Amino acid sequence: MIVLLNFKFMIIKGIDNQSLELNVVNYQFPENLSNKHDANWLDIEIKVDSKFGKWQTVDPSLLTFDVVKIIKFLKEVNNGSIDEKALYFLEPNLAIHYQGNFNGLARLRFCFNAEFKPVGAADSKDYYLDADFNEQQILNLLSNFEEVLENFPIRDVK
Repeated sequence: MIVLLNFKFMIIKGIDNQSLELNVVNYQFPENLSNKHDANWLDIEIKVDSKFGKWQTVDPSLLTFDVVKIIKFLKEVNNGSIDEKALYFLEPNLAIHYQGNFNGLARLRFCFNAEFKPVGAADSKDYYLDADFNEQQILNLLSNFEEVLENFPIRDVK
C-alpha cells in the first residue's frame, strides 16, 4: 500500500507492519548543468521500519533516468508483462525485485544495500522490505514516481 503525502514523499506499507518512507529531497547538485550524470543525481531520503530494525539515511542514490526505469517497471508489473524481474541502479543502494503474484497481489521487494543499509550493518546480511500491491496501489505508486519525474525532470547539460 502507498500513501502520497506530496509530490516527492511516499510511504510504502510492507508486510507485517513494515514501512518504507521515500523522499526525493532535491537534485544532488541543483546548480550543476555541466555534466549529464551530475545534473541528474537525486538525493533520496529513506526511513525504514522493518523486521531488521529502524533506520534512516539520505544519499544521492537515484538518477532521474532511474525514475524512468522505475516507471517502466511498474507499468510492466501492472500489465503482467515483466521483462526483467529486478531493477538495479548505478548506485547499488536500492534495488527493486518483483517476487511474483500472491492471491492477486503483486509482491515487490525493496532491497537496501551500501549506504541504504543501517549503520553498522553486516555486509553479508540482506536488508529488505516486502510489500504487496493490488492493481490500484501499483497505479498509485506509478503515479507517484511520474510526479517525481515531473518535479525533477531529466536535465539537459549545457
